[in-house]
Amino acid sequence: MPSAADATVLSPEQVQEILRQQQQHKSSAPSTTAAVQHASQSKPRLKTSFAKSRSFEPFYTGGSVAFTPDGSWMATTLSEEVVVTEVKTGNVITKIPGDTEELTSLTLTPSGSHLITASRSLSLKVYSLPEFNLVRSIAKCHAAQVTVMSVDPTSTLLATGSSDGTAKVWDIVGGYCTHVFRGHGGVVSSLCWNMPSPAAEEDSGAGTSASPKAKGKRKSVQGEANVNGGRRIELFSGSVDGRIRLWDLKTRSNATHKPVSTLAGHDSVVRGLSVTDNGKTLVSGARDRTVVIWRLWDGVWRQAETLTAGEGVESVGFLATGSAIGKEGGAGLQTIFWTGGAEGSVRLWSASTGQVICREPQTTSLVAKEKARASDQDAEEDTRAIVEVHYIPAIATIASVHADQNIVMRSVNSRKPLSRTRQLVGFNDEIVDLSLLSIPNDREAKGESHLALATNSAAIRVYTLESLDFNVELLRGHTEVVLCLDRSPDTLWLASGSKDRTARVWAWLPHSRLPKPENAAADSTDVGEKVVRNGSGTGEEASGSSGGEWVCVAVCEGHAESVGAVAFAKRAVTPGALGAPFLVTASQDRTVKVWDLSKLSGLLAGDEVLTAPLKLRSLLTLKIHDKDINSLDIAPNNALLASGSQDRTAKVFSLSYTAPSKANNQTASASLKPLATCKGHKRGVWSVKFSPVDLALATASGDKTVRLWSLKDYSCVKIFEGHTNSVLRLQFASAGMQLFSSASDGLVKLWNVKDEECVETLDGHEEKVWSIVVRKDESEIISAGADSVVNIWEDRTVADEIEKAKEREELVEREQDFSNFLTLKDYRNAIALALSMNQPRRLLNLFSNVANSRPEGDAATSVGLLLESALRGESMNASSLSEDKSSITGLKAVDQVISQLGPSQLIQLLSTCGTAQTILHAILRLHPAQSIIEAFEDERKREEKSRLERLAMEEEEEEEEEGAGGKKKEEEEERRKKAKKSSNTKGFGSKVDLAGTIDAILPYTERHYARAERTLIESAMLEFTLSSMDSLLGGEEDDDEEERREIQGRMEEDHVPANHAVDLVNRRDDSVSLESGDEEEDDQAGGQEEDQMEEEEIFS
Repeated sequence: MPSAADATVLSPEQVQEILRQQQQHKSSAPSTTAAVQHASQSKPRLKTSFAKSRSFEPFYTGGSVAFTPDGSWMATTLSEEVVVTEVKTGNVITKIPGDTEELTSLTLTPSGSHLITASRSLSLKVYSLPEFNLVRSIAKCHAAQVTVMSVDPTSTLLATGSSDGTAKVWDIVGGYCTHVFRGHGGVVSSLCWNMPSPAAEEDSGAGTSASPKAKGKRKSVQGEANVNGGRRIELFSGSVDGRIRLWDLKTRSNATHKPVSTLAGHDSVVRGLSVTDNGKTLVSGARDRTVVIWRLWDGVWRQAETLTAGEGVESVGFLATGSAIGKEGGAGLQTIFWTGGAEGSVRLWSASTGQVICREPQTTSLVAKEKARASDQDAEEDTRAIVEVHYIPAIATIASVHADQNIVMRSVNSRKPLSRTRQLVGFNDEIVDLSLLSIPNDREAKGESHLALATNSAAIRVYTLESLDFNVELLRGHTEVVLCLDRSPDTLWLASGSKDRTARVWAWLPHSRLPKPENAAADSTDVGEKVVRNGSGTGEEASGSSGGEWVCVAVCEGHAESVGAVAFAKRAVTPGALGAPFLVTASQDRTVKVWDLSKLSGLLAGDEVLTAPLKLRSLLTLKIHDKDINSLDIAPNNALLASGSQDRTAKVFSLSYTAPSKANNQTASASLKPLATCKGHKRGVWSVKFSPVDLALATASGDKTVRLWSLKDYSCVKIFEGHTNSVLRLQFASAGMQLFSSASDGLVKLWNVKDEECVETLDGHEEKVWSIVVRKDESEIISAGADSVVNIWEDRTVADEIEKAKEREELVEREQDFSNFLTLKDYRNAIALALSMNQPRRLLNLFSNVANSRPEGDAATSVGLLLESALRGESMNASSLSEDKSSITGLKAVDQVISQLGPSQLIQLLSTCGTAQTILHAILRLHPAQSIIEAFEDERKREEKSRLERLAMEEEEEEEEEGAGGKKKEEEEERRKKAKKSSNTKGFGSKVDLAGTIDAILPYTERHYARAERTLIESAMLEFTLSSMDSLLGGEEDDDEEERREIQGRMEEDHVPANHAVDLVNRRDDSVSLESGDEEEDDQAGGQEEDQMEEEEIFS
């Protein structure tokens, strides 16, 4: 187990102290840059945030493939969808949804103007490029599904072949059928246009000699063709009956009845047809393992040569005129054609000699011998078979499409003919394991530069990570599906276990240590020059690193069942030693084996040429479980071995390894002793992992939990619960303080070991996540699963903290600016800042203070002006508000600010509905209704434009090369986030919707109308009550007159003048009026208090 010399163990208190010091340093730092530097230097650091930076998604699941004329894009079938991918980077440009039925064929026009697809629903669809808009849809183009399609060189006509035995010609622009060709003996399997230009037709072509009489006849035929339009328009079609039929589209009498000629030269399905530019030579390939060359003699197509291909041919085609390979071809000649078929290799042939002039560069004999040993693997050959080959003259490249969804790009230039330039994997199937690797030359500079994938295949796929171009190398050697992977401590070796009951060790070797490729055995008829690479070729282009390739260097044989788990030793016996001292493998036979790698380390440390994989020796075999073993892990000091099994237990063993030395006669030895059995899981244990620093072991189980076991007493000390399905893989991080887990629920979770808390959940998969790996610097983690998707997650903890610190700084600065604006009475900037800060409470306080500071008696004046302007149907402006007493809000300056608000700020203020009726009146009176409508419409258009620009910017950033530099990448990422934030944060509401804003304002206005109506009804009731009382008690005027008489009579008795009596009565009337006025003022005060409460409720 690890000791104090191996690693430094930090206590939780020390970790918290480090984090506290980091926070203090950040608060006192003059800039956020210094905080970033300090944070990056502080180790370990708890991670809290991850973001997906890149992903490898499937883009091809089998079927047709088409390339644009310049070779920059390719269209592939992904079930019922069409995926358009950029060839250089592998990035998906767009996905065109289908009609829920699987696609059967697709093609691109030679001009690159249209994409045409056909599906099992019998529909034919035409899309315009580069917009990918559907311009034409034909519901039922054939009685059965379309199997092949071909577009003529002018990009005006489309030929379709169907399972119903017919071929049809369509006008692409018009969308109508021009010809129907019947008479095929089954499914139409291939199509080829023959439309030579008159200038090319005058050229006699190679090998087409004829007598003067024949030449005269040919001239007459050409003259007739020129009269009929100056160009022959013919279509070749091949079918399952082995015959090739020629149809003339210009002869109307035969267009829909019978072919011009029928060529019988094959005994099986004709899969490939190609004709030269001058229309004089035709080459055909079929599944009967033959290639036939046809020539036009005396106006009649005749069989010139029949060649044995040695494989079922699926595709043939001529290289461009003027192409030359070695001594073959040249200026003005078109004599080289290619074939691809069941063996999975492309070959170049000479049409003049009928021989193979070039083959694909073969792999090294180090692997070839292993393939020869397993030559009876028909299943592997089926998956490697070529189903299509496409020639792209613009970039002198041939692209072969294989049955295992791999697309290989090969150069056809004269310097390196058929050398592989790129390899794309369209579909990885179910990814069961991952491993990060590096190569010796670039390990210091680039670190872990390669990613190995174990999929539902016998070949291991190795991606080059730093190239960002989806380039993949296939490591072939296993004969069955690969189940598990592991890497050596120095990341230079890769171990794999397979269902073929073997384990293999792979390493990257320079070309100088690999034997030269052996020429493939040629039969009696398949003879040609073999082009051998010169210091570069298959390995260089495939691996993405000059000077070497990944090869199998050792084989472990001895298990009786599938090898389901492998584990390298975690530490070398001597510092700086290559690879690992030993390897442990586990099988479904319930046993583990320990293999000695010391001999391999010595072999690879030298510089001699390796001719064959090394056979490793097993040091011990021990049965350790009662059911299948799912996982193995070795402690950091190589002293312990842990295993997890379907028997619901995890076991810990004491592991001892002795390297070969003089003391033991150069014989290595190993021993395993059981120490403990960890019981507690209710389902099988899928993963075990030792902590890198602590005496702890983590186990993941199908019971949806992760358990942490103490290695002191082997008791369960912690249980992590949160997944909703089986937990499949574990990885420690942050010096053992955090733990990653992946599960069948498609989630990856990050746990703090101390408090058992899940701090982050990464959701990027639709199916179970079988494997996760963490880079050594822990800057990224990579997850992969059953959905064939590989996601790369970037650690954003430091970046997020910096962004939060910047936001806090900006908030403090804005608050200070707001206070300064209020002090300076700069209401325009104060209102704009409050809107941008998304703080409606500040607006409420501002407007409330302004309203409360209104001079006495001004409210009535303001209301009168509002009523007068409303009755006139006019909107008030700032010029009419000459004084504060006539303002709407209570201050002329505030009214001017509201009248001059921009569209965006106006929408924000209206969207709050929190400024109540006063501000609403001000907005509606100071801004015409049309301007408000236009503001909402302009803002909606601006937001849509911003969204489209943001999407375009994100696509451009994904296509950028990593070589642009880390600083530029960070700046672009920050700019993108700011753009996204500004587009998503629109003050108090992010949705620009005039109807929604009005709907939100209406309830408050309706409440005021309801209160006014209620007051009116109550006043009418009061008036009715008073009038009823007057009718019962007598009129008020009679009472006043009687009282006046009494007062006057008394004053006459007292000798008081009459005018004094009248004044006394008037004073009494005034007192009554004052009392009623006080009552009205009390009602108004109550209404104002209710309005104030409503405003506060709205703003909150």
